Amino acid sequence: MLILIILIVGIMLGFLVAWAVFSENGEDMNKTAQNLHKAKEDKKERVIAYLKTRETITNNDVEDLLEVSDVTAYRYLEELEKEGQIQQIGKTGRAVKYQLR
Repeated sequence: MLILIILIVGIMLGFLVAWAVFSENGEDMNKTAQNLHKAKEDKKERVIAYLKTRETITNNDVEDLLEVSDVTAYRYLEELEKEGQIQQIGKTGRAVKYQLR
């Protein structure tokens, strides 16, 4: 009977420790996601600030300004366009530029 009680208490303590460890990691992951979102929004604001001083911006300008890859620069521009903050001028390639709406 004593062994059964020790086993049950051990299992309960194990669950308690696991819950404490995993709930802390969940909070850290949420903070990390929030920090990443804020960093992304800050970078998009830098693009808007750049456009307020110039007439247009290109994908290459965004790459240089934010020090990001071609694909990442494209994604930032695409998001800003979907949000209605900028509009695309030109269809494809080097002719594509963006301006404030």
